[in-house]
Amino acid sequence: MMSEHVKAVKLPWAEVSEHIGIEISKILGREIICKANIDDHDYWAVQLSNGRLPLSELYKLMETVGADEAARIESLPESAEWDFSVNGIGMGVAELLLGRHLNCRWSATHMDEEHLWLLDVKDGDYSEA
Repeated sequence: MMSEHVKAVKLPWAEVSEHIGIEISKILGREIICKANIDDHDYWAVQLSNGRLPLSELYKLMETVGADEAARIESLPESAEWDFSVNGIGMGVAELLLGRHLNCRWSATHMDEEHLWLLDVKDGDYSEA
């Protein structure tokens, strides 16, 4: 087995939060402040620090970044019939927002309490749906 060198990007959670907040703000046309953080050993998510997003704006975000069904389901509230807004965004949509802002893709992530690591990063090949 041969070892393979790949490009990795190490981002502190504060920087992840800032990048995603900037991207959401651009898409929605108003300032959004986010806090990205590890939720579990293999999952991270984004909480909104300055209010909630109406579902209409969440759908606009998901449409803009080309979120697939799994990413959409993960970001929607469990009871969309009663909840008309969200205070967070799931990992799938958050990764698409981060990739759009950084203009890159990656094949895997690693996370710890302080950082999100993007592994096997390919620069400049973000393509919008």
